[in-house]
Amino acid sequence: MVQISSSKIHNLSISNVLGGIEEDGFVVVDVSSSRSQGERLFYTLHLQVENMDEYYKINCEELSERMLYLYEKCENSFN
Repeated sequence: MVQISSSKIHNLSISNVLGGIEEDGFVVVDVSSSRSQGERLFYTLHLQVENMDEYYKINCEELSERMLYLYEKCENSFN
């Protein structure tokens, strides 16, 4: 499970992030979102690994870096 927090002023395209994750071999099982009273959006992603042999060595830090890259790539595409 992965959680993403974003400011409302950033037009994050969660579909672009999900597409990148799926290209990496993850299966998106479920996505939910919520909004705080402030300017924050929260996304919760439930992911599974499609081919366990290929991704056996992936760790949380690598997944976090990949998610950050996809997030920043999507954010920059709106500037």
